Amino acid sequence: MNLLKDEPYNLIALIVALASIFVSIALYRKSKKRIPKFQKRLDNEDDIGKFIEFIHLNEHKNRIFFMDISLDESQGKSFSEDFRIDFVLEKNENGFPLIGIQVVFNKDDQNEVLFDMRPTSFRIKGHFKITHFSGPQMGWFTYILRCVKRENI
Repeated sequence: MNLLKDEPYNLIALIVALASIFVSIALYRKSKKRIPKFQKRLDNEDDIGKFIEFIHLNEHKNRIFFMDISLDESQGKSFSEDFRIDFVLEKNENGFPLIGIQVVFNKDDQNEVLFDMRPTSFRIKGHFKITHFSGPQMGWFTYILRCVKRENI
């Protein structure tokens, strides 16, 4: 017994079902969120510049992004126990910072993010959203990042 020969409506139903499956798959792929990613070790000024540009672009777009950064404490970079990273971009002739970027991490949802602080290195990995931006204040720009839980992505 051949269902397609016996009933012409079966063929139409099969074509409609296949078309709806194809459209559903296409809409699902299109609707998937593309989350911007930044994964680098911040060793030199070029990498730091790319990181600052990435943060600045995502601040204006008000979106969630994934970040995996690591850095060693060296001249022009510092981090502290209160989950703050400072990047000094320019100093005056006496060595005092003139222009800098400060990135502060709100650690309320710490279980969703990897914070690895060691005496001489720092690594942070997870999903974030910029909740506040201020500056310049005395040459410093400040970004405050909030950890985003996986179920909110």
